[in-house]
Amino acid sequence: MYLTGIRTSSALCKTDFGVGIGADKLNIITAFQTQNICMGPEFEDEAYTAKSKTKYLISITDDNGERKLVFYLQNKKTVAIEVNTVFNDEE
Repeated sequence: MYLTGIRTSSALCKTDFGVGIGADKLNIITAFQTQNICMGPEFEDEAYTAKSKTKYLISITDDNGERKLVFYLQNKKTVAIEVNTVFNDEE
């Protein structure tokens, strides 16, 4: 077994750009504007038909597509941050 990612909701954890718990969408986009950003609402159901009005995801991927930083927002504020590795199936 090995660790591929970690998620925190601690206000003590921040990115090297100073983005942490409580940050809003504009703070995140401004800090990572030169990176690959993917964002959108979370879904409320398993069929992926009902988009949430309060939960939102912002995913930042490095240039190689190997590492990802995910910001979980609720009511427009970051409530958790996740760092993980994206594995290529060919490896």
